[in-house]
Amino acid sequence: MRDELASCSEVACGRYGLLVPVYPCVDFHCVRQVGFVAAAGLIALDNIERLAIDHQHARMFAEAALDSPSLELVQPVDTNIVLLRVRNPANVIQDTAACVQKLADAGVVTALGYDPTLIRAVFHLDITSNMAEKACEVLRSV
Repeated sequence: MRDELASCSEVACGRYGLLVPVYPCVDFHCVRQVGFVAAAGLIALDNIERLAIDHQHARMFAEAALDSPSLELVQPVDTNIVLLRVRNPANVIQDTAACVQKLADAGVVTALGYDPTLIRAVFHLDITSNMAEKACEVLRSV
């Protein structure tokens, strides 16, 4: 692993001394982004016991996706992130955006994933169990 990092600098983050590899780039966007990754990591470490609840909410949401008539689970859920895809879309990008909007109209905030055909839901410490259950109910009807 150390050899793989030889071409990058390492940034120590916060009181935990996390080392985050930063690969050189022309316009320094990757250096700017490391702060967001480090901040999320520090919050997770400060709330480590809460991660189990977030993972449980994500698994519950993924199970609800199995009952959804228009959405399918992309991959098994191991973390607090759930990736969904529209089943049998006529126009995958428009149908995906419409599905995100339907969820938002019902109070479930999701986002388009790194791929415009994916819907990404992330469970975090601001989401209560009641909110997660409501999201599951909404997902089953979308």
